[in-house]
Amino acid sequence: MINRLIVVLFIILGLSASAQERPTIGLALSGGGAKSMTHIGVLRELERHNIRPDYITGSSMGAIIAAMYSVGYSPDQIEELLLSVNWDALLNNSLPRYQLSYLDRKSSDRYTLTLALDSSGVRLPDALNSGQFVISTLTYLFQELHADTNFLEYDIPFACIGTDLVTGEMVVFRDGDLAEVLRASSAFPSIFSPYEYDGRLYVDGGVRNNIPIELLEEAGMDFIIASDAQAALHKKEELTDVISILEQVGSFPNMTYYEEQKQYADVLIHPPLEQYNIVSYDFSDTIIALGEIETKKYSSIFDSVGEGRVLRPRHVPFPKSEYLIQSIRVRGTNLTSDRFVLATIDVEVGQSLESEQLRSGIEKLYGSQFYRLVDYRLWPTDSGGYELEIRVDENPNTQELHLGVHYDDDFNIGVLVNLTVRNALIKNSKFSFDAVISENPRGELSYIFERGFIPALGFKIDFHQFDSRLYQDRRPISEYTYTDFSSEVFLHSTLWDLYTVGGGVRLENIDLSEPILRAEIEESNRTYLNYFGFIDFDSFNRTYKPNSGFSLTGEFKIISEQEDLTTYLEPISIVHLNYAQAYKFGDRWGARTNLMAAATIGPDAPFPYSIFLGSLGENYTQHIFPFIGYRYMELLGRNAMTARVDVWYEAFDNHFFSAHANVGKLEESVADLYNSDVLLDGYGVSYGYNSPIGPLELFVTKSTNHSEMLTYVRLGFWF
Repeated sequence: MINRLIVVLFIILGLSASAQERPTIGLALSGGGAKSMTHIGVLRELERHNIRPDYITGSSMGAIIAAMYSVGYSPDQIEELLLSVNWDALLNNSLPRYQLSYLDRKSSDRYTLTLALDSSGVRLPDALNSGQFVISTLTYLFQELHADTNFLEYDIPFACIGTDLVTGEMVVFRDGDLAEVLRASSAFPSIFSPYEYDGRLYVDGGVRNNIPIELLEEAGMDFIIASDAQAALHKKEELTDVISILEQVGSFPNMTYYEEQKQYADVLIHPPLEQYNIVSYDFSDTIIALGEIETKKYSSIFDSVGEGRVLRPRHVPFPKSEYLIQSIRVRGTNLTSDRFVLATIDVEVGQSLESEQLRSGIEKLYGSQFYRLVDYRLWPTDSGGYELEIRVDENPNTQELHLGVHYDDDFNIGVLVNLTVRNALIKNSKFSFDAVISENPRGELSYIFERGFIPALGFKIDFHQFDSRLYQDRRPISEYTYTDFSSEVFLHSTLWDLYTVGGGVRLENIDLSEPILRAEIEESNRTYLNYFGFIDFDSFNRTYKPNSGFSLTGEFKIISEQEDLTTYLEPISIVHLNYAQAYKFGDRWGARTNLMAAATIGPDAPFPYSIFLGSLGENYTQHIFPFIGYRYMELLGRNAMTARVDVWYEAFDNHFFSAHANVGKLEESVADLYNSDVLLDGYGVSYGYNSPIGPLELFVTKSTNHSEMLTYVRLGFWF
């Protein structure tokens, strides 16, 4: 320590020295999650003094920034890349809806609670987040260095810290797979799952040593700078939320070691970050600026240290825009198939693969939910191309129990219980059973294979029961209970992982338990054999109040009514198409438009297959479509066209005020849809809150065609 102070003194006094005699500089960057973004400001200010370290160390988020700087990224580039990260998605491990599989996209929001099941019963998760986005982001940032495993040979020699979860030992990484090493170093306990690397299970390096200053002393650095984003231990009154408690627990083992290490630092930069925590990424600009401001306080020292130094140009290992794939390996498939992996990512040998396409494919593969982690490596070949290695860690929890709750004025309250089993009997299959416990019960059992573009078989059984009314001149003239039970077999294929098309055959029994006052209805229980084809596309960025993406759904159905086991009446065809588009007008303004058309071809359809309009629900069965300003199933006919617009304003986070309006026609013939002057309409306003258990929305609606004002309430996502 005394020798180092002498060196610093000589530098400050401005004693000249040759380039070979200049003191070596070491830099240590602490962990701290979002607070570690302050290191970017420190690096930027050091470069203004012509200081670039000869050795750099880090832990956790500090290790990630240190590694980026080590391999050639500038402070400005590090800031640009890290600010472009979707930190909400990374911290929540959530995928965009369009990256989920077709099946999971339709059901992902229904569930309030998800529990993994195994032979011993319910299995609790090992953390809030498996870390998929962490490893995929790191893999992308360093994909030009996948083959470079000696960290001491980087542009600036680099080392970082991890903690062995089994032994509690501090492990120093100076070589290895950089992305995996950084994932191990940043596995903050309880937030990110422990990470297994090279046979050992790791958690955050900051648990043992959150700012590895001593490594620089051991490496023989003459002058050591430490950038410290840590906060002191919280006081009792500050331990008020889960984040502060986790920070406190994670800091105990490190703090004693930190006090011992501080003696090795010649300059300790410690910006005032007390008001921020490990997830304060929304304040990154301010946190970075505080690093610059704090570093300026040592300008006189750094002027002397940097005197005579020249920052040489550096090679920046930015990921290439595309790679020529000359060979492909898939590692880790057992319950799933290599073919499914390659089809989902959409990659073939011999193609030029864009980086963004590869990242999107990796996300889609993870979105299939067959895997706990999905990663890749690009290995350069002698011929100038690359070998793509896809690594999957299959999800050991193939069984999941889901629970959800929903209320609406059409069906009242319902509790959803779902059992999902993946890879049941056959690879890449999904078994799902839904049961809605309600006074209007319904359920669905499905067994479907997923094979991407290759057509795959599916089987489904549906059940619905609900009470409804028949109206005449807006007055209810009869009440009845609708019950259906159907089974279907179909083929489906996913095109470009966006459009799902398919078709099949459905056997359906429909029972109407009360008489319906329509002369053409002679029986209350009938069986139908239906042939159908469908198309489904959904790229909305979120289910509730989307502000980007669109959806397109349609079905063509041939209905063959069965009189007995061998006799069928003349078939009827019904076709419907629904297109919805979301718009974003600003940070808090958005809208959604919807166009729907439905037509009956041939004789009148049996009453249960009539086209109905009314109410504000979603996912109605058969040909029942929402229409503002009217009650559930109040309007019926053979053919319909509707247009609707919803405009919303997010007054503050998760609180929405919306205006709604629709117009439509419901006629006996398709020609009348264009020629008739009778126009249906409805309009209304609503307040919505996107609660932890799903949206709560209260509507008030009306129509110019009648004087009655209607209200509607719903809670939770539709199922």
